[in-house]
Amino acid sequence: MATYATVDDVRDRFEGDIGEGSPTERVVTARLDDAEAMVVHRLGGIEALQARISSGRTTAALVEMVLCNMVLRLLRNASGVTQETAGPFSRSFDSAVAAGKLYLTRDDRRDLGMRGQASTISLSAGDGALHRPHRRDWRAGRPDWIA
Repeated sequence: MATYATVDDVRDRFEGDIGEGSPTERVVTARLDDAEAMVVHRLGGIEALQARISSGRTTAALVEMVLCNMVLRLLRNASGVTQETAGPFSRSFDSAVAAGKLYLTRDDRRDLGMRGQASTISLSAGDGALHRPHRRDWRAGRPDWIA
């Protein structure tokens, strides 16, 4: 059972009706569990998520919002439509959502404190430089093994 978001949280954000005990409510409950499992896994475990909250990198309210948004993306396109045309009007939907996949957007990742960390790799010899075993220095002349 999801810890950070409930069906009522999704119900408060959804424009339609999620009836008590309805099949939609059961789907929302299952998808909230799936969304939380995905977020916890991507962050490295429930302890890592709790550490992000206690350190201030994210908040429980933001985690709730992200989980609800993940489920709402699916709920708003329940029929799985990828494109729709009616007369002169047409619109397209996200194909990942149409396939029923939960995913995190860039904004979701930022809200969860999953910012990318910049790093550098030294290319100078001796500092753990990248090694190219099949490349030889052209100034060294011909290797001994070439006849």
